[in-house]
Amino acid sequence: MTQVAVTLGALLTLAVLAQVVRTRAHPVLDPQRAFTQQQRLAVFARAGNQCEHKALFGRRCTTQAAQCDHIYPWSRGGATAMSNGQALCGPHNNRKSAWVPTRFYIWRLERRRCSYFPAGEDVKVRWTNQPG
Repeated sequence: MTQVAVTLGALLTLAVLAQVVRTRAHPVLDPQRAFTQQQRLAVFARAGNQCEHKALFGRRCTTQAAQCDHIYPWSRGGATAMSNGQALCGPHNNRKSAWVPTRFYIWRLERRRCSYFPAGEDVKVRWTNQPG
């Protein structure tokens, strides 16, 4: 009887772990995949039409922004929202690809946005459509 209970417990544990892995492997995706033209123009305008990439030790990229990028990738569950958008040049967007940013990256981005975002514009990065 004890061996049956252990086996059932192990099977239940495996089922729960499989569900967790399945959920993480397939995040809930925002139904809107791409930024609208209006969103793109607003993201470019608040960045001064300049790429927002900045190397760890260096200056902000001086190239004109050409692409609107999801800071937290859409393919990983990031929202297609202004708070999750950044203006990047083509090479920096291609290099970033579906990379998930670190907390340090987000902190640096929010900090430097204070210097070029229009007054009153929220610099906070929010990767979901949920408030807060």
